[in-house]
Amino acid sequence: MLNSALRSRAEYEELGVEGLASRTTPERDAAVVQAVEEILEGRESVLDLCCGYGRISLPLRRAGKVVRALDISPNLIRAGQAKAAEEELAIDWAIGSMTDLPYKSDSFDAVICLWTAFHELFAEDEQMSTIWEISRVLRPGGLAIIEGPIWGPATASEIANGIRQGPEHRIVTTEHFGTSSVHFIHDEASYARASLLSRQSDGIIVQFGIMRIWLADLPPAAQEEIASKKSPLGRVLIEHNLLREVELITLWEINPGPALRKHLGVNGKSRVYGRTAQILVDERPTVQLLEIVKLEG
Repeated sequence: MLNSALRSRAEYEELGVEGLASRTTPERDAAVVQAVEEILEGRESVLDLCCGYGRISLPLRRAGKVVRALDISPNLIRAGQAKAAEEELAIDWAIGSMTDLPYKSDSFDAVICLWTAFHELFAEDEQMSTIWEISRVLRPGGLAIIEGPIWGPATASEIANGIRQGPEHRIVTTEHFGTSSVHFIHDEASYARASLLSRQSDGIIVQFGIMRIWLADLPPAAQEEIASKKSPLGRVLIEHNLLREVELITLWEINPGPALRKHLGVNGKSRVYGRTAQILVDERPTVQLLEIVKLEG
């Protein structure tokens, strides 16, 4: 189990159901449920990732969705199970980490990860593993909803008081009615897509990649084409004459974790290699690249 998962489980075991419920209100929960139901219209099977005590899982099941619910905290799962049993609601509950989901590929029409659960992952490899796992368990055309705080520049006071810490001051401490929680905050204006590249000759996966783009630095036509998700990102950049200068940042020798081993088909003893780089648009670092390859196979 990864560090963030262990930290979260300890925090919510101490906080308990009542403590967690005190951080919201029935009115706020009702508004969230209504918004989620509207977004999920026409989608039947839903995974509620980091479901807690069933704040959203239970209403979605009442509305007729086929719901599976997963959380790292046994005490919260037990509370959700008890409430579902009381109402005779059929929900498949599971204890586990969002970085390594216990579900088959192409299992869900939608995955939701609400409140600030995803933002409790501080390490980049944890964040990447979770995004990949969500992508893996979604059916083609599936939908993922991730809720959380948006990054903005830290103030001098926030830095001095220790409220904002870590890389780019993205780790923020928030007070909730006498208790505090810590989250990693992400950009609103960036877009990322992960990819697997296979050989045409035999279909074997040989490269895992993530491309992250600051959309505001691109012309509107390129932004629209990226949002349509109809073309590979590299092709969009080439067709709009944006793939002009790739700047190497670092070369890596990597000991792959569970998600990367699964994607590349390597064992725990194999090492893989990669690079991080950036693409400059009008001398601005607009695109970040992570590419990891296996040399054998």
